[in-house]
Amino acid sequence: MGYQFRYSVAISEESLTENTPVLFRGDIFKSILTAKTLGYDAVELHLRNASEVDGNGLRKFCDKNGMSISALATGLESSLNRLTMQDKDTEARMKIMQSMKAHIDLANSLNCTVIIGMVRGNIRANEKEAGMNCFKEQLMELLQYAAGKVKIVIEAINFYINNYLNTVVETADFVREFGASSLGLHIDTHHMNIQDYDPIASIHYAGKTINYVHFAEINRMYPGAGRMDFPVIMNALKDVSYQGYISIECIPVPDAYTAAKRSIDYLKSIYRTV
Repeated sequence: MGYQFRYSVAISEESLTENTPVLFRGDIFKSILTAKTLGYDAVELHLRNASEVDGNGLRKFCDKNGMSISALATGLESSLNRLTMQDKDTEARMKIMQSMKAHIDLANSLNCTVIIGMVRGNIRANEKEAGMNCFKEQLMELLQYAAGKVKIVIEAINFYINNYLNTVVETADFVREFGASSLGLHIDTHHMNIQDYDPIASIHYAGKTINYVHFAEINRMYPGAGRMDFPVIMNALKDVSYQGYISIECIPVPDAYTAAKRSIDYLKSIYRTV
């Protein structure tokens, strides 16, 4: 059948604000079945407390229904639990590391990726070197913990949200410098539109470091509701032989079901032209 993309959609059991880019909220099992009905291959879980999730039970449910978990997103540790890897308090940093290791344990049982995005936190003013060293030390600890079990991906996030590792190019360089087989790059079209001068050139530059992809329009609407050139982006991913998931991380407008359906229908329709 030739080159194929696999599609995922962001879900969470938490009650989140409307501007949070997660489509289905509430019962995880119901969301998984809804995603399957719409034609998705997997779901991306946005979790507040990974240690409270029954990974084996969830894996069995997914296997039974022909679905997968594409990744665990850790941003709710920051937005809801108020924990980041840049916290000044040593005890708080220890707590977030315990939480991140719980995500890794769960990801291992679910055979999926762990995303490090907003949870890395912002570096304090005039402390760039110290902040980067702090992040690198914690990342190394997590990579050692995940070695041979789980892939960890670093998301390139625009500078309005995070003040380091903003562009795809610099984040790809960061991943390459680490040289860890369990570390990869996560790109997001919404952030790329803001941060990367030439998103297509950035994808080609990053190449094999790309291990996870988020699709959303420039205003965080569903793909096809704006002016992002997704056929060109998908061609670029095909050029670098991207093998991972394309996950929809958009706001639930006009509503979650409509946004999820229009996303998958649009992407599968334009794929025939790629």
